[in-house]
Order: sequence, then structure tokens, then C-alpha cells
Amino acid sequence: MLSGESVHILIDSLLYNFYSMSALLVTFLFVWFKIDIGPMKNAKYKASSLDFSSYEKSASMYLMIWPIVLMVAFVFVFLYITGNGDMLKGSGSSSIFYTMLATLLFMFVYYIASKNMSISVWSKTAYLGGKKLFPIAMILLFAFAIGDVTSSLKTGLYLASFAGESLSPYYLAAVIFLLSSLVSFSTGTSWGTFSIMIPVAAPMAVGMDANIALCLGAVISGGVFGDHCSPISDTTIISAMAAECEIIEHVKTQLPYALISGLIALLLFIVFS
Repeated sequence: MLSGESVHILIDSLLYNFYSMSALLVTFLFVWFKIDIGPMKNAKYKASSLDFSSYEKSASMYLMIWPIVLMVAFVFVFLYITGNGDMLKGSGSSSIFYTMLATLLFMFVYYIASKNMSISVWSKTAYLGGKKLFPIAMILLFAFAIGDVTSSLKTGLYLASFAGESLSPYYLAAVIFLLSSLVSFSTGTSWGTFSIMIPVAAPMAVGMDANIALCLGAVISGGVFGDHCSPISDTTIISAMAAECEIIEHVKTQLPYALISGLIALLLFIVFS
């Protein structure tokens, strides 16, 4: 059970997530003023390869709404089932897997019964969708493997060992932000970075009499920043593949904006220290 002081530190650390704050501000300003920098200047819009000319324009909106509603509901149902009556103890990955199968089966019955699809069209569409997502699954598989290897090598602890000896407490939060960014970038996971760096950052902050909440906020900011920039991050890979964009192209176009936000966050950690 968390004490009142622990809850207060946790809330303050979330407020010190300077990278997310600066990223939202930078995104808003660049979109509002229509500013393109770096590779984004030369990026070209590619029309979707899907052909919608054969689809009925007056089709019912419930053909889309019901599968989405049931998909969300199925997640909680299967969390309850896999957790033996306790959703908090349910298996997230198994629940998502069963949810997708149940939703796909519902769409099969619903679309064919309403005569919006034939069995052959449904089968072909399902196959093409699965085929399109297969490269994402393979990339994520290898990305997770690389991240696990990096974590097993204790990369975060190794990097943090260089920062604890001759470091001023005024720069501790900034250094923790940089270390968390490196760990997150190399592992491709923000949550994994939190589990690695928080046990390192908290004792360092206590030992150097620094602001604990600020240092934990630096861990969160660095984890999100590195994950945002990493080409092996699951969010980066899925975003690129879903938008039918090359992963490296996506990383290169978003990197300048992320670096600007990261620099602002770094300066804020120095100032607030």
C-alpha cells in the first residue's frame, strides 16, 4: 500500500514529465503554423492502394460500429475469464488474442447473414489483412528480442554507474533524462526503461539530496523520448506499418521534432534542478 508521501512523489513525477509536455506544445505549434523541417520537407503523400470504388456508399454504419463495440467488450469479458473472475489478474495477451478471434467470427456471421459479404470475399479479405500484418509481427518479434538482450546485459545499470561518482545534484535530473533516453532508444521500450532506471534514479536522488519527484520525472520523460525516436520501438513500427510508410522514413521525418522537444525537456530539467 502506497503511503501519502509516495503518492505525492508519484503525482509530482508525472507533472515533471517535461518531454511529453514539450512534445505536445511543439506538435501544436508546428501544425498550427504549418512548419516542416528536416526530411519532412521532402516527404510526399502517397495515396492508399485500396480500391473503394466497388463498395456500396450507402452501407449501414453499424457494419463498422458493432464489431468495434463488441471488440472492446470482449476484452473485458476475456480478462474476467482468464483471471478466474478477477479482471485485474487476467491475461492481457490471451484476452486480446481471444478477442480478435471472437470479433472476426462475429464479423463473419454478421456480414454474411446481412448479405454484405460472401464467404469467399470474407475469406480473401481476412487472408489479405493477416498477410499485411505478418511483416509487423516479424519486425516486432526481432525488436523485442533485441530489447530483451539489451536489458539482460544490464545496459541501464552500466550507463548509470558512470554518473554517480562526480556529478553535481543540479545536473542529476538532466543526466538521468539522457541515460533513460539512451536505454529506451536501445531497447525500444519505455516501460522497460522505467523498470530499469527507477530503481537506479531513486537511490541516486536520495543519496545526493536531490528532488526525487524531478528525477523520477526525468526517467519517465527519457523513457518516452527514447521510445519515440527508436526504430525498434513497437509504437514506431506499428505506426509506420499502419500508415503504409517505411519505418526508417517514419523515424527520420519525426526525429527532428522529437529532438527539439527533447532539448526543451533537457533545459527544463536543468532549470528546475
